[in-house]
Amino acid sequence: MFFGQQGMATVMAALVLLVAATLIVLFTARSAFMEQRISGNEVRAKQAMAAAQAGFDHALAHIQKNGIDHDNDGIVDRISEGPNTANWPFASRYLAVFCDHQKPEFNTAIGGQCPRVPNMAQMVCNPPLPNATHVRVFSCGWSDDNSARHLVTQLVLNAPTVSNPPSNPLISRGSVNINGAMNVINYYNNLTIWSGGGITYQSAAGKTFIRNPNWPVPPMPDAADLASYPAVPESERQVPQCDGAYVCASDHKIRGPDLIDYDINLAALSDDAFFQNFFGLSKKAYRDSIVSFAVAGAEVARIYGMTNEVIWVNGDAAIHGAIGTRLEPVVLIVDGNAYFGGQTRIHGIVFVAGHISGGAGSKIFGALVVQGGVDNINGTMNIYYDPVAVMGVNNILRPASIPGSWRDWPQ
Repeated sequence: MFFGQQGMATVMAALVLLVAATLIVLFTARSAFMEQRISGNEVRAKQAMAAAQAGFDHALAHIQKNGIDHDNDGIVDRISEGPNTANWPFASRYLAVFCDHQKPEFNTAIGGQCPRVPNMAQMVCNPPLPNATHVRVFSCGWSDDNSARHLVTQLVLNAPTVSNPPSNPLISRGSVNINGAMNVINYYNNLTIWSGGGITYQSAAGKTFIRNPNWPVPPMPDAADLASYPAVPESERQVPQCDGAYVCASDHKIRGPDLIDYDINLAALSDDAFFQNFFGLSKKAYRDSIVSFAVAGAEVARIYGMTNEVIWVNGDAAIHGAIGTRLEPVVLIVDGNAYFGGQTRIHGIVFVAGHISGGAGSKIFGALVVQGGVDNINGTMNIYYDPVAVMGVNNILRPASIPGSWRDWPQ
């Protein structure tokens, strides 16, 4: 072999290595470029989905505020993040429309999809009546460069505030300890206290009252005619006596058939199951979609005088005021312990997540539901079952999204 041939072999080997290195570099660059494109597509897809969900949340807040025709012009409102123009980037990143809940017919010309770019004129559907309380919301969201779009749709309904209203004055998952002048009154049926724990009387002053059997059974009111229903006998005057309209059913000496205690089914309910048994939703879902006013326990005085509201109190609260009226009752949820002072006068349904105490002349007309228990009633507390106040809370209609109706694909 000549020395010149040895040099050629070295050159060929170097060329092969150079080509291999070039191919590796090109492959690596292509892979990195593809990964960047994939990451970019994922980011834009998430942008579009987040925008569509924001549009739905905006639409839900809009309908909860004052329906779907805020200006009362007979035309259903439309929802946008910004000006309703067709020129991006000045148009909205999301657009939403209210449609008929049974036959929405959203964008049928393009297969039920969102427009390629934000354009309210291309958000077409079968509109509901301006006073509709049951609609389907379609919300479209786009990424910042319009390369990704996403559809979110869900049914919205004026939901009842209480899906399973109480039918007696006092329900407690825990025990009921009556050590003051606590009176529980039910003129409409023969159940006063329903408890998952024991019911004990530590005071001779506490009693339960049911209707005198010689008095006629009052028919339950029609939901559309609550105003004409007779008021609770003696409710605005004084504690009932064991004559006239009422008979004494139970006290520290007598246990009447109006008491149900140690109900193992009631006691076995979890916190969430106990709440959902009456309200139909989890606490979080109810607070997010139904509650109209929330306040901290330390600021509970802000709710005094309120009517026709679904009120959520965060934490323990000492209540000393009037809330609700018979024809404009409230739902009051205390997410903690509750103390009822002397000026307490509540019409509606009261739910206490913790324990209750107090007394001192407080009155509740409607029903009281206690998750923890009744611990220390050290004064006079009267709980009157009033079906008008109990049924009336469902006139406080709050638009809410219907669980199970959410989807992000066309019909």
